Amino acid sequence: MTKSDEDPIQSIWKSQPILTVSITPEAMRARAAQFETETRTRNKVDYVSFALVAVFFGIGALTVQGAVVRVGALLLAVWAVIGLYSVRRFHGLKAQRSTESSPSSCAAWYQQQLERQRDVALSRPWGIALALPGFALLLVGYVDNGVPWTASVLLGGLGLFGGVAVVIHGKILAGRWQEEINFLQKLRTG
Repeated sequence: MTKSDEDPIQSIWKSQPILTVSITPEAMRARAAQFETETRTRNKVDYVSFALVAVFFGIGALTVQGAVVRVGALLLAVWAVIGLYSVRRFHGLKAQRSTESSPSSCAAWYQQQLERQRDVALSRPWGIALALPGFALLLVGYVDNGVPWTASVLLGGLGLFGGVAVVIHGKILAGRWQEEINFLQKLRTG
């Protein structure tokens, strides 16, 4: 190809309109409100889940036979209580909304919320890792109490699958929120 062959293509490419990214303040508020509703729902599900785990394993720590199983159940109950505290303390934090209704202040507030939730979702592997000692003791205690080791391995596999699924879900959510953060940054700079 010669230089003269490239000129028409370049001129067509350069003549295309440049897309500008914009959003109305009302649309920004609607996005932020929807995100806040989704976050509240997710927090409620986390509260209920951790509460059920705490009650279930708390009762198990008092009623099950075998010291190893009781210690494992107690550790899992303590993990669930820590999870309840974490949801209440860290997940529920809200950035102060500006009284100003300008698009830039609304976008800044929404971006702070997205960044906070993204960081929480990316910290899930560490939270799940805190349950591993109790879960391991529980499985070992089951085998010591006469439960077939295959049942313990199956239960361990289900627990591992559930933990990995939660981590993957957190990564997917964090990725979506990062895309939204990038969009908001593009709005603020462009």
